[in-house]
Amino acid sequence: MKVSHPTIEYLTGIITGDSKKSEYRSGSQLVDFFNSLGEDDIYGQGFPSRSSYAQSKLEKFNNTEKMNKTIEYCFYPLHFIEDPKTGESLLDEMNQYLKYDNLKLVRTMKSVKLMRLDDNILSDTNTENKIFNKDTFGLFISHRDGFKKEANQIKENLRFYGISSFVAHEDIEPNEEWIKEIEKALFSMDALLALLSDGFFSSIWTNQEVGFAYGRGTFILSVRLGEDPKGFVGKFQALRPKSGLANDIAEQIVSCLLVHSQTKQKMQYAYFTALANTTNYVESERWAKLLPFIASSTIELVNILINSYNKNSQAYDSYALNGGRQGKKN
Repeated sequence: MKVSHPTIEYLTGIITGDSKKSEYRSGSQLVDFFNSLGEDDIYGQGFPSRSSYAQSKLEKFNNTEKMNKTIEYCFYPLHFIEDPKTGESLLDEMNQYLKYDNLKLVRTMKSVKLMRLDDNILSDTNTENKIFNKDTFGLFISHRDGFKKEANQIKENLRFYGISSFVAHEDIEPNEEWIKEIEKALFSMDALLALLSDGFFSSIWTNQEVGFAYGRGTFILSVRLGEDPKGFVGKFQALRPKSGLANDIAEQIVSCLLVHSQTKQKMQYAYFTALANTTNYVESERWAKLLPFIASSTIELVNILINSYNKNSQAYDSYALNGGRQGKKN
């Protein structure tokens, strides 16, 4: 595919590291980089400036398959495994240039793919509706095999607040390729919940699930249920349960997701939408218990809340949602 000169200049800065947004490459490292893409250059006397060399290569590649491979390679997620936020930021910046070329970089389960803007999203990225319900917050619950009963109880309590949870042992049909389904859920999740029961970190699968989330820059929330956070999990927030009850743990999880910068917008949307589905005053008051945790929101989200409130008599007639205390008339 063909890209414009500004796009080539931006990409040159990323490849050389001169933009200071990516790792610096010396002249010999640049030769190795382009040779890995099919060139056969030698670094030595008379070598041009690093920037000139990289830009000339990109101009040579332009409108060929090598340009596609170069762009995809530069933004390959594993290159940013130790700093996924930088990878996400650079990919978003690159897409700001590519949109003027009628192109886009699309995240897939394992990599990125350069596509035309008018192309459909790749089938392996369009998984959200297959794994998580519409208008909900998608939560992947990572747990040890022996903890699946408790994980499912937490899942059921989270459903009330607008969260669709993926619990591998419960949600995969027997005739599905289970690894592929887990990958779909990991790729389309909004956050990962790690239930740190005894033996969590000795499991190959839980460690891989956490590593996948960390590599994508996805928010990871853990609950201490016998083990303390370690490794990547230790970089994120960990909850200490107030009790062993699934509904109490669910409340703590939701209250965190409602306010954290990485999750609050999607979680508030799901939470506000869920109010429309309460079926009695008790449920509406239970829903309202977490509302005080939200210190701020957007006008768009507030309008969703108002709409959910107005169309549900079990909400607009609830004491807790009309200035009264829960269970008591004002």
